[in-house]
Amino acid sequence: MIAWRIIKTRYAAHPLSFAGSLMVSGRWHLAGTPMLYVSATLSLAALETFVHLQPYQRHARHVALQILIPDDAGMEHWDDADLPAHWNVPGGCPAAQAQGSAWVNEARALVLSVPSAVVPFECNLLLNGAHPAFGGLRVASAEAFAFDERLWKRPVGG
Repeated sequence: MIAWRIIKTRYAAHPLSFAGSLMVSGRWHLAGTPMLYVSATLSLAALETFVHLQPYQRHARHVALQILIPDDAGMEHWDDADLPAHWNVPGGCPAAQAQGSAWVNEARALVLSVPSAVVPFECNLLLNGAHPAFGGLRVASAEAFAFDERLWKRPVGG
């Protein structure tokens, strides 16, 4: 299976690091949970990254990573019926964070497919940093990535 991740160039020396998830909670985990967020497509990875960028980060340099996930690593899928209400609210949903952290602790699979809050009907992949198969992940390619200038529109009245 192939997954995609876009990171700032300054983190390229450690492309599969989940250190950020240990320090800060995210949509699908509580701080201290070893989880790596990736996407099923490069375009979704770009949008998932872009929504977190501020205008002052317009010229930050990024790298697009193509990640190879072992086929035998195991994958689970959650859809809307498996998720708490309001899982997709900006800022995160405590119930979804707890559910994702519990999934990591159970270590049933390396990969969890979840809906994207940015693009409905598309999926992000959560990689369990505590799963024994995490060490089998490989970066197939790492290429410079720049966001198209047209994405950086000025706000109305700005």
